Amino acid sequence: MDLKAESKWGTGVIEQLSLDMKTAFPDVRGFSTTNLWYVKQWYVFYSKQYSKMQRAVAELQKLIKLPQVVGELFGKEKLPQLVAEVGQSPKVPQAAGVLAYPRFFSLVPWGHHRLIINKCKDIDEAIFYLLKDIDGHWSRSVLEDFIAEGLYQAQGSLPSNFDTTLPEDYSAKVKEVLKDPYDFGFLKMPLKYQERDLEDALTHNITRFLLELGKGFTFYGRQVELVVSGTSYFLDMLFYHVRLKCYVVVELKVTDFKPEYVGKLNFYVTAVDRLLKQDDDKPTIGLLICKSKDNTKVEWSFDGLNKPIGVAAYDLKRFLPTSEEMESQIRLMMDEHDKGGKE
Repeated sequence: MDLKAESKWGTGVIEQLSLDMKTAFPDVRGFSTTNLWYVKQWYVFYSKQYSKMQRAVAELQKLIKLPQVVGELFGKEKLPQLVAEVGQSPKVPQAAGVLAYPRFFSLVPWGHHRLIINKCKDIDEAIFYLLKDIDGHWSRSVLEDFIAEGLYQAQGSLPSNFDTTLPEDYSAKVKEVLKDPYDFGFLKMPLKYQERDLEDALTHNITRFLLELGKGFTFYGRQVELVVSGTSYFLDMLFYHVRLKCYVVVELKVTDFKPEYVGKLNFYVTAVDRLLKQDDDKPTIGLLICKSKDNTKVEWSFDGLNKPIGVAAYDLKRFLPTSEEMESQIRLMMDEHDKGGKE
């Protein structure tokens, strides 16, 4: 929009439009001057790149075809009508293109739209969160958290050997589900902790962990026992992904990545394939989550492996002890010192 056109959107025009809209629709909320400026911002943001909006609608059409999504949002009886609306793809001028698909935009609450256009750097990122928001039925706080955590940048960046161990189309789906890094900032961990401590904390916060992993994960169990040739092996955490239709073995490491970790996980994935996987399940996937990693070491460790494995790091906010915890520790140290002096 050029400066001449922009100048027509003066404060007086918006204030008058606000009054006119409130008069015309007295029972409808949302016509404040502030909100009308957001409407203009939203329109300009999307109308600049109509071709990308067409791609977004194509992806949304795929989502609507999912029975569970349709059932929850519209009811199955409305599916043919909705798909027909999408299939029309009307020819419209670029400037008005964003308004060609109001039905899909209505699936996202207005507060979510405002958040997306204010927080996203470009339309590709905005489309990503629109699709995720509709598919996951996110609340506004969840959407805000994922944008702040950089889900758009993290998803699909996981170092893996999926391209060589999985069919091309399925590999793309798996890479879309997994990400790097994972944000464990919802945990309250001490300055020093062990792998079992991290596993305990994630299990106790399993709902938040499942949200961080992404939609489709179901928790099978922790320390799952697998017996191979009379020897028991215990998996840190085991999940099943209902959309990928496969088991996901998660191994946790509170240290930097080491190549031998991948060999061990490869064995666990093989064991799950042999002992738990059913004929209609897809190949089991291994996910190693470490404190940190070097991507070159990770990529070299995949050489010769035939099981699909990905390696991610995790981010963990370090919490300082509260004043009460510090006082307790000081008292404990003083008591131990006094006992030592008496001896």
